[in-house]
Amino acid sequence: MYTWSTKIILFNLLFSFILSFSQEDKIKNQYYIFLDAKTQDIKIIKNDSIIYTNGFNKKQKLIKGDFPENLSFYEYQYSINQKNYFVNSGGGVVLEYSDGHLKRIDHSFLHKNQFHASHFQYNNEMYLFGGYGLFTYKNILTKFDFSTKEWFLVGNKSKEKPFPGTDQYHILIGNHFYLFGGYREDEISFGPKPNNPNKLWKYNLKNYTWESIGIVNLKYNIPFYNGLGKNNFIADQKIYITDFGYSAIVDILNNKITYYKTKIPINNEKIIYNPKNKTLNYLTVKTATRQVEFTSIPLKDFFQNPIEVDKFYTNPIFYYSNWIYGGVFISFLSIVFWLKIKTKKKKKTRHKSITTEKNQLFYMTQKMIYFITMAQ
Repeated sequence: MYTWSTKIILFNLLFSFILSFSQEDKIKNQYYIFLDAKTQDIKIIKNDSIIYTNGFNKKQKLIKGDFPENLSFYEYQYSINQKNYFVNSGGGVVLEYSDGHLKRIDHSFLHKNQFHASHFQYNNEMYLFGGYGLFTYKNILTKFDFSTKEWFLVGNKSKEKPFPGTDQYHILIGNHFYLFGGYREDEISFGPKPNNPNKLWKYNLKNYTWESIGIVNLKYNIPFYNGLGKNNFIADQKIYITDFGYSAIVDILNNKITYYKTKIPINNEKIIYNPKNKTLNYLTVKTATRQVEFTSIPLKDFFQNPIEVDKFYTNPIFYYSNWIYGGVFISFLSIVFWLKIKTKKKKKTRHKSITTEKNQLFYMTQKMIYFITMAQ
């Protein structure tokens, strides 16, 4: 017969065992979600060994070669010529996926140099901008060369360019790569701090130049950072940002941002947009069961009934601080101009006075000569 104290102890031990088992199971089971470049199906890879299609369906074995670290450390995803490419989170190692086969294709190594970078593809080539690694923030642009299987620096012909930073929102539209938000280094604490002012940058991939085209002002506590696809995705040349309270659609080409009240909160999960059926797809872990579940939501059901439409960015010439600097400069010029005029007036008055004195002296001299002449 057990006493109540013994029963409580046994219950606590049993509960701790179940909880630790659940946590261990969560760590052990790792899931990787992406859009198949060839079939446009949502794929889920479990523990780098099993592939599921469009949810936990059509189970099949993943055929893979050797590569460093597990697949969850390959956060940069690209789709080129109906093949998927996964780049290591720090840069360097490149994996290729096609028809259930996963293999390493690079001749590089784990760079550990561009964590939380901005990734995009242009002309069937893979790019990484910025990031953090080797104790420094970066503002470099690197590109993977498929012929040499190596990464190379891309040129920059501008004096002005973005601050070294991480977690920036980014999108490629035509020949231009746009960038805003994110973190940069805090020179005092040596940790990260928000990019402020939040500039919108444009990089021209034809002539390798950066241009600052405006100042971004996000409302409704929209996150200023990009969580590697965990709170945003790209569709139809727009950036979609989701958050618990409010969400937004950023249309850079038309300088417009549309705000919405969030109807379906997504708890910091990586979102995969499927253009084939226009759905948002992600994985969640149910608290009660500790089971991983697949969720697919139509895009139209998530973004409904906008609450405000505003300009996404303002031109730097109209920015408040620029008006202050301009006002100070104009005031300075006004003071200089006023001093110049005052100095000129003084010189003119002095010249007039000297001329008058000379005339009087001449008149008196003439008068004296006249009197001397008369006396003679």
